[in-house]
Amino acid sequence: MAFKSGRLLSAREVAALSEPGKHAVGRSLFLQITPAGARSWSFRFSRGGKMREFGLGPYPLVSLSMAQKGADHVRLQVRQGIDPIAERKSHREAAAAQARAQDEIFSVVAEAHIRQQSPAWKNPKSAAQWRSSLRAYVFPSIGAKPCREITSADVLGILRPIWNTKTVTAGRLRQRIEAVWDSAKAQGLCTGDNPARLRGNLDHVLPASRKVHKVKNHAALRIALLPAVIERLGAASNSVAALAVQYLVVTAARPSEVTQATRGEIDLKTLVWSIPAQRMKAGKPHRVPLSREAVVLLRSLLPPGSMSDPSALVFPGQRNGQPLSLTALSKALRRALRGVTADHATVHGLRSTFADWCAEQGESPELRELALAHAPGNGDGNARGQADTILAYRRSDLLDQRRPLMQRWATYACGAKTARKARPRR
Repeated sequence: MAFKSGRLLSAREVAALSEPGKHAVGRSLFLQITPAGARSWSFRFSRGGKMREFGLGPYPLVSLSMAQKGADHVRLQVRQGIDPIAERKSHREAAAAQARAQDEIFSVVAEAHIRQQSPAWKNPKSAAQWRSSLRAYVFPSIGAKPCREITSADVLGILRPIWNTKTVTAGRLRQRIEAVWDSAKAQGLCTGDNPARLRGNLDHVLPASRKVHKVKNHAALRIALLPAVIERLGAASNSVAALAVQYLVVTAARPSEVTQATRGEIDLKTLVWSIPAQRMKAGKPHRVPLSREAVVLLRSLLPPGSMSDPSALVFPGQRNGQPLSLTALSKALRRALRGVTADHATVHGLRSTFADWCAEQGESPELRELALAHAPGNGDGNARGQADTILAYRRSDLLDQRRPLMQRWATYACGAKTARKARPRR
C-alpha cells in the first residue's frame, strides 16, 4: 500500500520508499513505484476543473530537490494560465522538427551518401576526395540548407566562378551535388527536378565543358621508336619495373592492371591473363591473350613452382606484399627513353601507341577496342562511335580473334621484322 503523508518528505525518507504505488512527497509532488521497482516523479495540478499529472522524470536520475524545482516551475505555469502538458508537447514537436530539419540539410545528407556508397567505390581515396571538394566549394554555400530548398541558382553560384578555370573540378562537383540531391529525393526529403541536373537545365547557362577545357591526352610514344625503347627496357634485366613496362606494352593493359596482377590471374597453359572485374575501369572482367613475348616475360618472373600462392603479386614492389608503384614504372620508361629520343611519353600513353599502330596497320577497330578494354559508349562519337555501337551488342570478348592481333603487336614491339599488314576488306 502506498505511503501517504501530509508533510514534506526528506531525501532520506524518499530513498526509503519501496512499496509499489503512488507516494505523496508533499505539495502535490508524487513518487510512483511500479511492481518492478521503477521509480518516477509526477506533479498533480488542476486545470479546467480536472486533475492532471505532469511527469518530471525518473528517480534517482532526477533527485528530490530537482523534482521540487520542476514542480515549482509547473505550478507557476498553471498560475500564468499556461497548460504545461501542451507546452511540453509543443517544445518536443519543435525539437523533433529541428532534428528532422538537421537530417535534411545538404551536408548531413552528403555525409550519409558518402558512407553508404563508398564501399562500392573502386578507389579508396574517392570518399576523401568527395569530402574535400564538397567542404571546399559546396558546404560554405549550401551545406546548412535543406535539400528541398536548394535551387539551380544555388548550384550555379557554386559552379560559375570555377567553370571556365577549373572545369574538371566543377564538373565533378556538379555530379556530386546531383548525386546527393537524388539520394535526398529517394529518402523523401525533397521533390521535383534535380537542381544540379546538367541536360535541359544547367546546360542552358553553362558553356559545354569540352569547349572550355581541352583534354590533355597522355603523351604517347611514336610507333617507330617503340622497338628501340623495348630493347633498352630489356637491357635492364634486374629491374622488375622495366619488365612490368614491357609486359604492359605487349598486353596493352592499364598501368594499375599490371602492377596489381596476381599469379592466380595468369594461366600459362591456356595462355590467358584473366583480370577480375573489381580491378577493371569498366567494372567487367577482362581476358588478355598472352603472346609469346608476354609468356617469356612471365616465365622470367614466375619460375616453375612459384605459382603455389595465387594471391602473390606478379610485379611486387620493394615493400613486402605491396605492388610495384606507378612511379617506378614511369622512372623505368624515362630511363629507357633517354637513350632513344628526347620526346616525352607516359606509361599510360603506351596504350595510345598500340591504338595508333592498330590504325596504321588496318587492324579491326572492334578488336582494338576489346584489346584496350574500353567500355561501350566511352568514345567521342567520331572515331570510336561505330566500334562502341558494335561492342554494346557484342556478348563475346572475341578472345581467339584477338590472339593473333596481340601476337602481331608484340612481335613488332619487341623488334622483329614483320610485313606490313594489308587493310582488311570490308
